[in-house]
Amino acid sequence: MKMKYIAIFLVLLCCFMGAASAAEDVSTDLADLDSVDSAVALDSVSEDASDSVQTEPITDSSDDTTEEQIINDTNDVEQTDDSANVGSEPTRSTEVDAEDWDEFYTYATATDDDYTIQLTGTSYTISQAVTLKNSITVIGTSTCYFTGGSNGATYFTSTGDLSITFINVTFKDINAGILFRLATGTGTNKFINCSFDNIYTSVYKSSVIWNDKGYMNISGCNFTNCNDGFGVITNYATTGSVQMNVENSRFEDNYGRLEPGAINNCGEMNVTNSTFTHNVAGWWAGAVHTHTNAYTRIVDSTFADNLAGGNSGSGWNGGALFSYSKLEVINSVFTGNNVSVLTGGGAIFGYSMGTSTYNITVDSCNFTQNVNKHTSGYAGAIGVQNIGYLTISNSRFVNNSATIGQAIAAITKDEPYCMNCTNCSCPNCPNCTNCSHDVSSGYPTTKIYNNTFVNHTGSGDTVYIAGNHYLFANNTFINSTQTTHYDGSGNQYGLTSLTSMIYAENGLNSKMLQSPILSADPVTHDVIYVNSSSSNKPEKNGCDGQSWETAYGTLTGFNKAMSNINTNGIIYLADVTFKSISQASQKNVTVIGLNREKTIVSSSSVNLDGYSNYHYQCTFINITFNITEFNIEKDYEFINCTFINSNVSLWDQAYSMYLGAPENIGLDYSFYSNFTGCNFVNSTFNAYRFGEANFKDCTFENITADFIVNNTGGFALNDGIFFSDCKFNNVNVKGIVDVPTGTIVGAEEGSRVRIEYCTGIENSGMVSEGDRDFINTTPPRPKTTLVCDINSENNFVVTLKDSEDNPVSGPISITINDGEIIPYEVENGAFTIPLDDLIGDLTGKVAIKVNFADSDLIIGSCDELNTLVVVKTVTETVVQNVTVEVPVAIDPAATTIDANALTATAKVAKTLSVTLKDASGKAIANKTITYSINGVAKTATTDANGIVKIAVNQANAGTYYYYISFLGDNDYKASFKTVKVTVNKQATKAVFKKKTFKVKAKTKKVSFTLKDASGKAIKGKKITVKVGKKTYTAKTNAKGVATVKVKLTKKGKYAATAKFAGDSTYKAVTKKAKITLK
Repeated sequence: MKMKYIAIFLVLLCCFMGAASAAEDVSTDLADLDSVDSAVALDSVSEDASDSVQTEPITDSSDDTTEEQIINDTNDVEQTDDSANVGSEPTRSTEVDAEDWDEFYTYATATDDDYTIQLTGTSYTISQAVTLKNSITVIGTSTCYFTGGSNGATYFTSTGDLSITFINVTFKDINAGILFRLATGTGTNKFINCSFDNIYTSVYKSSVIWNDKGYMNISGCNFTNCNDGFGVITNYATTGSVQMNVENSRFEDNYGRLEPGAINNCGEMNVTNSTFTHNVAGWWAGAVHTHTNAYTRIVDSTFADNLAGGNSGSGWNGGALFSYSKLEVINSVFTGNNVSVLTGGGAIFGYSMGTSTYNITVDSCNFTQNVNKHTSGYAGAIGVQNIGYLTISNSRFVNNSATIGQAIAAITKDEPYCMNCTNCSCPNCPNCTNCSHDVSSGYPTTKIYNNTFVNHTGSGDTVYIAGNHYLFANNTFINSTQTTHYDGSGNQYGLTSLTSMIYAENGLNSKMLQSPILSADPVTHDVIYVNSSSSNKPEKNGCDGQSWETAYGTLTGFNKAMSNINTNGIIYLADVTFKSISQASQKNVTVIGLNREKTIVSSSSVNLDGYSNYHYQCTFINITFNITEFNIEKDYEFINCTFINSNVSLWDQAYSMYLGAPENIGLDYSFYSNFTGCNFVNSTFNAYRFGEANFKDCTFENITADFIVNNTGGFALNDGIFFSDCKFNNVNVKGIVDVPTGTIVGAEEGSRVRIEYCTGIENSGMVSEGDRDFINTTPPRPKTTLVCDINSENNFVVTLKDSEDNPVSGPISITINDGEIIPYEVENGAFTIPLDDLIGDLTGKVAIKVNFADSDLIIGSCDELNTLVVVKTVTETVVQNVTVEVPVAIDPAATTIDANALTATAKVAKTLSVTLKDASGKAIANKTITYSINGVAKTATTDANGIVKIAVNQANAGTYYYYISFLGDNDYKASFKTVKVTVNKQATKAVFKKKTFKVKAKTKKVSFTLKDASGKAIKGKKITVKVGKKTYTAKTNAKGVATVKVKLTKKGKYAATAKFAGDSTYKAVTKKAKITLK
């Protein structure tokens, strides 16, 4: 007994010592906030019964949990084992098979026993509501799924003390009022390794899963492309209380028509090791909402590209999280979340509601490029409003953005809030006669300590705090604006680098130096490769994105690439499907798909934004977009892209936010979206004011609508909608473009619409309906042809004519070697200037570009003369006994590059031989050859035989093009060659031997060995083993062996089939064997 008391005493003593140490780190300034400590004392005590998750400090708060990990963690066990990851032993139940919906319904509604239902069919079409009447355990496979349903119905309900469990079950393409509404008294409801995709719930307060009472565990689940009233999950008790645990789960591309985008918590909830990517809320909380008098604890989770305020991102708070009450966020990452509202909160926001007071704690988290886009907005990353409590410690903030409080803002602003509401549908009821109101006011109580702020370079302060009730200590500002120096010790301002921070006069305390948030500045690259199907974690374990082998992987790989790419950098996308893309803030970026047909972005909603009212361009090349709601803001270029089933909005946010004159937003010329060589299938556009849309050489197919492009808000600046040389196939519209009546169109000054030189348009001219004009064609502007040359007299000559060969006069611009733009004037179709006057003393290769610009009345044209101007060298000769220098012209010899197409095998090295020859076929030695593949350029020098040998060793099968060039010099002209390299998948070998077991053996394991063509073991590949109706999966280990435990209970012989499905590197292989039970 004495030992027990001693143990308890020691535990309490350790807790006291830890608390004392933490207090010292914060500094003695905490003593000034005694009243704050007493108000939030519960936050500093880790005895909360619901606080079941134990956390440890981490060295990097990146998104270490991916969909693949979640799946892999459970794939090494039999898919029918219902004890996996459940957390407790299952109760005894009767095991049955259900091949269709009717059989499932029979067992789910039975009252004679609890049933474990193995789904053995494929499609289970929901045809009626189910009141679950026993503690069912439903076990699915990778090939079966629930689907169907109709709007309005709640399909799965339970009451009493039942425990409902679903394991490895897929729900997809379902319409419902609410899909699951489960309640339990003493039981536990569980969803384990389940998937929910494209679920639409129609009623006002609707979700995919509603925990109505008791405890619910959601583990290893995926929620994607769902559309709901109040998030995909609601934790709200109609009676009693609710507790929920969410772990190892993924929420992506979900849309909450009201709020939030993913989870609505009105009880107690733990979220652990989960990812939230591009979830959108129509109102507040893009990902998770903590409602009044609720408690949410989030640990080791990632929030990327979430958005509050609908696809336009306007008017609501909390891009990722919003809280009225207690919220704790620990060891988590927030990247690229955003809002556009005065009060802010790009990542997190809170204010008090009625009797519920917000109390937000953020510890050891990373916040990068979160934005409040409102022109006068607060709180780029974290914001709170009025009375309540905010604590932020040991965290890192990088390049977040808002006008005031680029990273953090604790503000005061009187707001009316609704109480005792009846017959009211508005969210906050500031003007509702059926409501009484409280007014939230006062100053926040704020503790901000041991944090680092990097690269907040806007004019407003990085941290803004209203009032004087705060603790501000040991914070460091690196390249971050902070003109207000709040009272507190250990703060460092005006540092320009991590080095200057470490060696500053006051130095850093030991806790800050050891903190993981003070790792090196973010890694940046000029080129980054991205493959979302890869498990590579960006910038971890050598995955630097500098090749396909080290490409950024996982669901957030693209977002990481946008964060880490340098301005004018290039991002290459693999030929896989991407579920999310995002914008890059304040930099020009080019994104290139490896294969136009196979590099696909597929999502229900994507918001591509720019940065405030600045012009930064993002260019997309060779990508297919299958995006239901595609919002494009600011300056974008699309080249050789395909749009399928997309409703595209252009500049919606700029129009919604800035209805006034352009000068009021500092905008001096329109944003633009250029589409060149693109295909549009069943896709239309809504183009708003402050933008110019250009479609050139595009194809539009299978479109039935009133218009292809609609204009909202009229036109300003250089706005316009312009089509040139486009094709229309099977297009049935009133007009190609729908604009306000009276809009100037065609070849006229001030024209806002042009549709010229297009084919396939069934209607012609204009159709007027009310105050709208539907335009199909416009009188075309004349085309021009510009040609430049050097004549026999060494003059540079430009001719300019229209399509009927008539001379054209007007201004042209000339650049030499991409240098300064020089204006000249063409008169009567001709311009001449001595070459020496044009290029001056330049010698060698000279590139001359001439441009005749477009106008409202005529189509421009250009030409380029890439010529080797005769290089003049100097020799000496004797004339009348006087030595003089005489220029001698040297004419470089022509060259050719010889190289043949090559066929290779994935991950098997081969050599591509390249030979450089002169015009007579003689090999040229010691010359530099440049070759590039997938955007990476390298050089090599020709040997004595004029040969360069290029190593070919691609990891993935496919067609590759090697671009080979010799750039020329004073002796030889340049030459180029493109070589096609076809890489085939590598053959595989497999061993799957027959096995014999005793029927009473507790464990029955079978193994499958996978090797490549050379006999080397292949690691980390998924193997599927099917025995009878049961399917098992496992991954191969370092020896290429995958082992599964089979569940067989009766004597006899069983046919087993083991399969590796193949991938981008290796061919598929299938083996069969017999399993005998004696």
